[in-house]
Amino acid sequence: MRCFVAIRPTEDALDRLQALQREIPAARLPPRENLHLTLSFLDDLDDALLAALHERLEAIRQPAFDVTFRGVDLFPGKAPKILYAAIRPDPALLALHGAVRRAAETVGIGLKRERYRPHVTLGRFNRPPGGLDADRLGAFLAVNAMLGGGFAVSGFSLFRSELGGGPARHTELACYPLGSVSEV
Repeated sequence: MRCFVAIRPTEDALDRLQALQREIPAARLPPRENLHLTLSFLDDLDDALLAALHERLEAIRQPAFDVTFRGVDLFPGKAPKILYAAIRPDPALLALHGAVRRAAETVGIGLKRERYRPHVTLGRFNRPPGGLDADRLGAFLAVNAMLGGGFAVSGFSLFRSELGGGPARHTELACYPLGSVSEV
């Protein structure tokens, strides 16, 4: 089963992200229910690994925190395929990301060694936009380069992702609440 661990933005943040999506030219837009901040992509897991990971994720203790947007951007490089809302890599977010990675590695899940770039994917391109769409995308990026604000993070979730026949379908398998400072 294809799985990942992520933070679901608050309803207010989702409203704001969807408003941004409506301005993006020539992109495939993930539906509202698919907007998330990935902590770790796990790829395919069997039931035994999934159960072991679930136990490790339940054991993570960390206070709730806030995340902050830091603009919109594209990646990768010269032929961008993804437009995203960047998230400031604050210490609390990085600590949670690290705890999730350690939980996965402890149960034997091999993870790619990549630099963590916290973001919420807003749109995807089959090929880089050209002509008028490129101009509109450039204007969109310029206007939203300083996107600020953010949302409160009170927990994180384990999701299953199913591909085929349209956008991916994400199903929440488990939710793990974060605590107050006094509870941790």
